[in-house]
Amino acid sequence: MLKKIEIENFLTIEKCVLEPSDKITAIIGESGSGKSLIIKAVDSVFSQKVDTSIVGKFADFSKISLLFQLSDEQKRILFDFGIFENQVVFTKVIKKGATRILINHEPVTAKIASSLKNLFLSIVSQDYRFEIFSSNRLLGTIDTHVEKSIIDDFMSKFYEYENIKGKISNIEETLKEITDKHPEILLEAIEKVNPKKGEYDELLDKLNRVKNSRLAMDVVKEAVFELYEKDKSIEDFLNRLISDLNKLETQSFKFSLKDTLNEALELIRSVRDEFYNVLNQNFSEIDSDKINARLFQLEKLKREFGKDLDEIIEQKEYLRSLIDEKEEILKKIDDLKRELENKERIMVESAENLSKERKKVAGLIENRIKEHLSELNMENSRVKIFFNRGKVTRFGFDRVDVLFSANPDIELDSIDKVASGGEKSRFILALKVTLSELSRTSETVIFDEIESGLSNKALEKLMVMMGNYSGRNQILLVTHSDKMLEVADRIYRIDKKFVEGKSISTLERIR
Repeated sequence: MLKKIEIENFLTIEKCVLEPSDKITAIIGESGSGKSLIIKAVDSVFSQKVDTSIVGKFADFSKISLLFQLSDEQKRILFDFGIFENQVVFTKVIKKGATRILINHEPVTAKIASSLKNLFLSIVSQDYRFEIFSSNRLLGTIDTHVEKSIIDDFMSKFYEYENIKGKISNIEETLKEITDKHPEILLEAIEKVNPKKGEYDELLDKLNRVKNSRLAMDVVKEAVFELYEKDKSIEDFLNRLISDLNKLETQSFKFSLKDTLNEALELIRSVRDEFYNVLNQNFSEIDSDKINARLFQLEKLKREFGKDLDEIIEQKEYLRSLIDEKEEILKKIDDLKRELENKERIMVESAENLSKERKKVAGLIENRIKEHLSELNMENSRVKIFFNRGKVTRFGFDRVDVLFSANPDIELDSIDKVASGGEKSRFILALKVTLSELSRTSETVIFDEIESGLSNKALEKLMVMMGNYSGRNQILLVTHSDKMLEVADRIYRIDKKFVEGKSISTLERIR
């Protein structure tokens, strides 16, 4: 229930405070005095749009505060927003370049505030009347008269279906994460090279040995040539030297170095086989080419992965596990999709049953609205709650529109298209009263000149119905009619003056 409205620097309103009664509060004033500014200020608190043009000339910001006493239903819903008090204050501060909205002095987004509007009030006027035709709100009222087991059955089937959808979504996210790692491509790249642990160092060592062996072979070739193979080799020279010394040697002439020369010759001959064994080893260019080609493959793989070969080799098992996991996930998704199809079929059957029951209740609502319209001198009116079928949500697949015709020869259509101002006002009240009766809940409603276009007789009946409606609901009436004041238990007057070059609207309680 709305307990207080405070408005500061809103267009021509410098400051005003309005404390509505629990039943009917009337706001009166001459045309252009600022009555509709009260409605506009209240609505701006919940609007996602920011209109800085409403900032008045009395300060550099506008401020609107709405104090509500919470019902049990409002408390239950606000509990999810971390609000546990019995009262709540919505505050909107509008400045050029900066606008804030607060709930109990804590900042919230405009989207959150907008989503809570229908929980606290509705506005019925030429500009705001569409709010009472919310499909979900009307379905909620209809559902209060549908057997609970039917609604519970649909909700359980719907959440079973949503649970499977959620599982599929989560698994598909995991699948995407795996797919984005490209395990098949990476594993193929590794297996194509097929590196072995320690292979890179072994190849480097082997290549180094090949290079060293070639150097050794060059040295051995030169040694073999000098020692054994060239003309006047060292071996031949020593043979001739020793032979000549033997010839020159007599009993009286001995060469002490002859034995040493023989030993040197034997040593030279003893390494012959070892030298030739070295020459017979095959260190061809092909061997080094193969080693270099393999090293190039391994180095390229290291660059591609940015890791050491041992880490790459270890990654093979990880990639295989990802591929196995991917295959399992794909199979699980297929199984879940089959299950989802089955759950969807069952859910749709339950939604069909719920829709069927809703249509029965809708017929009762139509009849009740027509009864109230008859009370308002609109006996020939027709009302139809039209069901459209949409995507299944937690409300089922039903989407509802209220169609109306004040005359038998006029086709049913949207109220905006087929009703006059007075007819719209009476229809809106009849619908409001019906929904209040059926939902057994209370609400705060602001009616803007609902009496427009009514005859005295119709106005009398509207006032009676308004009085009955206020038994459960809080009403704010913006009105031109003195007659409507008879049903109000609290009255405020708004006047506009021109003071020191400024238009000022002032609000005063007169009863």
